[in-house]
Amino acid sequence: MQRSVDWFRGQGQGKLPAGGLKRICLDSGQEGPTVVVVGGVHGDELTGMAVWEPLESALGEQMLCGKVVGIPCANPEGLVRYSRVIPGDEVDLNRCFPGNPYGSRGEQLANGLWAMLGEARPDLVLDLHSDSAHAIPYAIVDRDVSHEGEVRTRLEGRMKHLAAASGFFWIWEYPDEVYRRSGLERSLSGSVVNTLGLPAITLEVGPKAQVDPASVQAMLGGVLGVLSAMGMVHSDITSAPIATAEYRRESAPRCERGGLLFPMVLPGEAFQRGDALGHIRQIGGEIVETLYAANTGKVLSWSQAGWLQAGQITGTLAVVDRENF
Repeated sequence: MQRSVDWFRGQGQGKLPAGGLKRICLDSGQEGPTVVVVGGVHGDELTGMAVWEPLESALGEQMLCGKVVGIPCANPEGLVRYSRVIPGDEVDLNRCFPGNPYGSRGEQLANGLWAMLGEARPDLVLDLHSDSAHAIPYAIVDRDVSHEGEVRTRLEGRMKHLAAASGFFWIWEYPDEVYRRSGLERSLSGSVVNTLGLPAITLEVGPKAQVDPASVQAMLGGVLGVLSAMGMVHSDITSAPIATAEYRRESAPRCERGGLLFPMVLPGEAFQRGDALGHIRQIGGEIVETLYAANTGKVLSWSQAGWLQAGQITGTLAVVDRENF
């Protein structure tokens, strides 16, 4: 395997941070797919950055064909300042794609990353993120809201297969209307799917704001599982089991009262519509609110913040999207 490292600077001025973005290319020397792996779109999500050293080591032993092109940290200013958004711009980079060379700092950075994708000509993009310290690893499949019929069915079917190959519980993104309203067509994976018509998978693994070794190993296994499904590596990762239902992402209930969050259903556990998911308690233990499930599903994560302000979303759920397919 050949390894090369450079600093991608794009074209023109002002698109990327000073010095550019570190780009790593791992080339098997054998013809095959190209997969682009991006970490650190959110500067406070570190697992996707920390996975690079063990990923390179594993690929050195297991890679069969193709290329893996990586941007370990897509938002270096956010990393330095531990920020989810672009410092000084206060926008979410993951709502700025495909970007604008003359726009905000976030749009310029997104445009530079988009140029890198154009050079790489990927067959698949993996976007590595983190959710919470109180979460299970999971994979997200974007909605192809820009295509219809067989084109959409084929692309989404391919992404389902790749997401399951991670070995993680996988889910659809929000329903089409909510997906559009949330600006997810302008996320990195959403833009790859809806603008380029290529598969993209988002992996959500580990806590924010820290490097957890067990989460890094889990992320490594997920990436290798997807690369194995592409025929690029040997891997012992087993695809997620075939289920009797497909799930989609849904926000956990917002709390109407501020207080301490006490979950009653743990991440990975199932619940039924109407079940109590958790309590909001005041200091001293008084229950001031009970959170109920509006749909049947599983808990993916609870907020990493133990104390919540009134109106905050309490976590992320997977609710049934289709049954007995």
